[in-house]
Amino acid sequence: MAGARTMKASAGADGFAVSVMSSRQEQIARQFACDGTGHFEGLALTYGGPDVPVVPDALVHLECTTDRAIRAGDHLLFVGRILRACARDDEPLTFYNGCFGASSARDADRIGWFY
Repeated sequence: MAGARTMKASAGADGFAVSVMSSRQEQIARQFACDGTGHFEGLALTYGGPDVPVVPDALVHLECTTDRAIRAGDHLLFVGRILRACARDDEPLTFYNGCFGASSARDADRIGWFY
């Protein structure tokens, strides 16, 4: 939304990070979802390029420079160029139908075109 804290911070920045939480990081996800709390409050942050905060121990994070912002109704969609990507082995945190959960592979065989 146009008045949201994250939008205000992102609109004036040269870049941003996208973090995918692991199934063990539900509390951090809840912290980002709640109004009235500092998103990064109490987290031992690291900083990626271009000087953007990265959620510690996230399953995946993408460090991006801002390429452009596109107005979409009362939102801004930020499009970035990925400078660096990092990933860890773990299960991702999911959110579906108002509930947090975890996702795991259905079988042990990986589909060849992914790797």
